[in-house]
Amino acid sequence: STTPISGVLAEMRRIFQPGQRPAGYATIETALAAHNSTLTQNPWCTEFPMLIASAHAQRADGRWRLVDSVGAMLPITEEFTRGWHLRALSLDAATAIFGVWNGTTFRPISLWADQRWLRLELLRGVA
Repeated sequence: STTPISGVLAEMRRIFQPGQRPAGYATIETALAAHNSTLTQNPWCTEFPMLIASAHAQRADGRWRLVDSVGAMLPITEEFTRGWHLRALSLDAATAIFGVWNGTTFRPISLWADQRWLRLELLRGVA
């Protein structure tokens, strides 16, 4: 690339201003459509980053799920140990949640809370 790294960093700072709510995919359906589009271009893509603009965690049948604003669901990986944290912090229906989709399960990484990103792996307490 011929773009200087300082220009890239300045653009990233402009896009991700503190306190600025991230956009992301409006629904899980649009995120999955983007994933499918990526797979047509790169069938070896094993992990796909997703930022769901408005979602919350729900536990049903002993499993955690990510539920968007229209009720669509993604299963959360069983290895994710912060389900109750995610549930408590995503009770506001307008919570943006970032994670990785592997084609089968979603692994939450962070969420937008109190005008900032919160890394879920840093939380302690109830597993």
